[in-house]
Amino acid sequence: MYLGKHMPVWLDTANGTNFPHLEDEVEVDVVIVGGGIAGLSAATSLKMEGLSIAILESKRISNYITGATTAKIAVTSNLIYNYIFTNFGKEFALKFKEAYFSAFNKIPKIIDKLNIDCDYRRVPLYIFSSDEDSFDNLKSELDVLKELDIDAKIIHDLSYPFENINNGLLYEDQAEFHPKKYLNGLADFINGDGSYIFEKTKVLAIEENENILAIGEKGIFKTNENERNKNLNNDFKKNNDNKMKTIVTERGNLKAKNVLIATNSPIYDPDNLYKFLSQNKSYLLGVYTKSKFPQGMFVDHSPFHSYRSTSTEKGELVIIGGEHHLLEILKIHGIILTTLETSQKNLWM
Repeated sequence: MYLGKHMPVWLDTANGTNFPHLEDEVEVDVVIVGGGIAGLSAATSLKMEGLSIAILESKRISNYITGATTAKIAVTSNLIYNYIFTNFGKEFALKFKEAYFSAFNKIPKIIDKLNIDCDYRRVPLYIFSSDEDSFDNLKSELDVLKELDIDAKIIHDLSYPFENINNGLLYEDQAEFHPKKYLNGLADFINGDGSYIFEKTKVLAIEENENILAIGEKGIFKTNENERNKNLNNDFKKNNDNKMKTIVTERGNLKAKNVLIATNSPIYDPDNLYKFLSQNKSYLLGVYTKSKFPQGMFVDHSPFHSYRSTSTEKGELVIIGGEHHLLEILKIHGIILTTLETSQKNLWM
């Protein structure tokens, strides 16, 4: 087993971006704050509808949260539907399913339409557990999947190196891709013809009629009297007034009637969602193995580890993720990586 480089493989195997920062005042239909997969996907859809777009990214697009994922495209990421069904009911679970399936089906259509070469391929997804007592969890998930009309089935034999796992859920015809190559393709489509991508351009405030709706990175709300104007915020949230807004950045201003916040944590938060948010950190390990990795994506539900592979110049790289924890909890990263490495040596060797 050989360790890979100390950087995400997606950033190491795709071209970086070098879009300009904002210099002159620009007016567009929609300003999108945040240049990850959420912001770029929204911009692509809106531009396809004929709207002019400006994306504002404080650093470089698609290099951070998006650039360090395991890049699975699937109708689920874990045993989640039973939890949602049990806690929020069938109607909400169906809406959750609709959102997942909508994104799942839209990505390949965009890839085909824009002719993006991003290593997209259809593969199965396996969700299993190293805990032998977890079969009831798999069965409960499957029962809900049937209720929601989602195709999956229980299997009792997995391929190397998971051949000692007795039970798992199989989702056939899922997908994986190279996220950085995909987002580079979206960026090429978005930029131009009256739409823009501005990197190294940090948003400082969003103003409407001299009232500051949002400022800074922590969703602090003020008006010109240094108070929160609830009616104004509600109008902005519902977007019924269609008034021109000024997006203030450290390099100049933009004007737009619509602003979409697509940052990891929202800079505009009228519903105080921050109190429900928590930041988590997880770790990825890239390894070259002597034996061929089976085709597919694999998720160990308990303890949580994620597996998939991708082709590199040196051969097939297996990407392993896990050991996540709350960011506020002090962890010694070297120890965690050693723990992840040790667990994988026991699996692969």
